[in-house]
Amino acid sequence: MKELKFRVWDKTDCKMYEVISMGFLEPVGVYVKTGMFEGKPCGKYLHDNYELMQYNGSKDIALKEEYDGDIVRDADGKIWQVSMGDTRGPTYIRLDIGEIVTAWDFLFTHVIIGNIYENPELLKKVG
Repeated sequence: MKELKFRVWDKTDCKMYEVISMGFLEPVGVYVKTGMFEGKPCGKYLHDNYELMQYNGSKDIALKEEYDGDIVRDADGKIWQVSMGDTRGPTYIRLDIGEIVTAWDFLFTHVIIGNIYENPELLKKVG
């Protein structure tokens, strides 16, 4: 079974955070880890102005966890965006021509080079 993990892009502070918990009742939002204090995580609650990204269950060649919105480079130097996909797993969208492949075509043959929020310039390089 795939591990459920999330990270969030805080649009106000322009920072990526690990999600500690999520609230589905009022107020809807996420509690994010902003650091550590005396060995325990400390954080803040975001109730709006954020983008939630889910871990897709796959890892890159360096065993770094992939999240929806990550940007990866394959062994041939092509740039792809990670998408959650469907029940078959994550999909990868080639940014220059829009080709779509599944995780089975892409397993452990790529490296994460950024994401669409922290590195938007990577999207412009292939356009």
